[in-house]
Amino acid sequence: MSKLREFRQAKGLTQTKLARKIKMANSCVSAVETGNRQPWPNFQKRVSKALGVPESEIFCDE
Repeated sequence: MSKLREFRQAKGLTQTKLARKIKMANSCVSAVETGNRQPWPNFQKRVSKALGVPESEIFCDE
């Protein structure tokens, strides 16, 4: 499971709810969670702020 998914679920958010919070498409969240797309800087900043977790904890290399 991706770190993004773990943190998102821990906050009780669905992919759709997180996508709305960060004002991006649900498909963006899904693609990053599944590893089909690398997270870009703007995405990382928005997700970090929405989840209240440092970028380095969510998007570190596993």
